Amino acid sequence: MKQGMILFWLLYMLFFCIPFPIGLHLAIYDDSQLPSNSVLWSSVFLSLSVVIWIYLLSFYINQFLIKNVRTKQEISRIFQSGIRRVAVVTESAVVKYDDKRESNLMRIKLQFENRNGVSISDEQFFWDTKPYEYRFEKGKEVSVLLNDNPDKEPYFIMEEQRTRYNTSGVLIRVAILILFIAYIAGLYLYFYHRESKGYGWHFVSFTHPVVMTGFSMLVLVFLYKRLVKKFIFGRKGERSLLYSGAQAIARINQVRQTGLTVNDQPEVRFEVSFTDTKGQLRHAAYKKIVSLIDLSLIPRSGEINILYDTGKPENIIIPDLLAER
Repeated sequence: MKQGMILFWLLYMLFFCIPFPIGLHLAIYDDSQLPSNSVLWSSVFLSLSVVIWIYLLSFYINQFLIKNVRTKQEISRIFQSGIRRVAVVTESAVVKYDDKRESNLMRIKLQFENRNGVSISDEQFFWDTKPYEYRFEKGKEVSVLLNDNPDKEPYFIMEEQRTRYNTSGVLIRVAILILFIAYIAGLYLYFYHRESKGYGWHFVSFTHPVVMTGFSMLVLVFLYKRLVKKFIFGRKGERSLLYSGAQAIARINQVRQTGLTVNDQPEVRFEVSFTDTKGQLRHAAYKKIVSLIDLSLIPRSGEINILYDTGKPENIIIPDLLAER
């Protein structure tokens, strides 16, 4: 459901990034007029468009090609130097079954100790190649390896996990990259042939599709990195703190809604105070998006378990918010 929603909004926003600016420009373009922009401004906007497209290409290559290679290398490193933990399966569900591979795509929630010996819970999707052994039923124990570098993903892997490249997925990503490059080249060639009229790139302005489509996609990337990725996939700092944080019992001083909502779900701010391992009293705040159904269940007074960064005690998370009621 979440992936379908992301795909829908991605296609919806891409419509306003690519065909909409082009269609609008073609609708109002007057073919009888000659390019009137100065050499300076047309050069500035042309250079801006080139920089934007280079950044977008590098973002795509890094996000969908290079990142997979780095993740596989990081997993190989974790096998060599990871921190072994025994985990208990608290939830287990089969997402789908692959007939060809005779494997189950599993979503399991595990409970184990983090790097500081604090009991935490986290979940993972992975392929179970031996579903007939029922190794991941609720209540069973499995071995996991924690990343010895808590600032890098993945934060943990199954000890018996094996990775390989999804050939079809890689080919699809490469094909999209080729189409993306072809689109950019075609955009420049088409409009240069259509609108230059012997005046070079004087037709380029900020609102021209050569610039505007790239700028719109740049805004889309910014929204993904700053908002969508944070609220849907979680803050990276919080995930890192889950695996490296120290535990403390904090007193709730204030709980209030910030006024920000995501899909009609309010963001709640928790202000707490606690004593760290050095005996110093600390004050910190934590924000979290809470569903309307769970809003009445969150604790608003008393004490609550938190994890905090020993280097920066003002950075905290409340890992099991609803369980603290």
